[in-house]
Amino acid sequence: MKRIEIFMNRAIVDVVLAEVAKEFGEDLKYSLIPDVKGRGFSGPCLGDDVWPELNDIIILYIEDAVVEDLVNHMKSLKKHFPIQGLAMFQVQDAVSLI
Repeated sequence: MKRIEIFMNRAIVDVVLAEVAKEFGEDLKYSLIPDVKGRGFSGPCLGDDVWPELNDIIILYIEDAVVEDLVNHMKSLKKHFPIQGLAMFQVQDAVSLI
């Protein structure tokens, strides 16, 4: 099992969730963390007058077998939104402790 973290500009969160839902359908289980401030690959998103954008984070725990398909979906989305921030990270060997 892998922990997947998808960081994105809040302007595209609905599109990203729809793409993830295509992969997992009704089995989709996720956490959405809204209004995330920080500096990533596409620059600062601080929600202030100078850097007004904000990001959202989607956290998924998925089986190893579907990681590659999800990566391919996200790469396709990144091509459609080259200016909006979109990044995906994987945490190895996520284990449920309870």
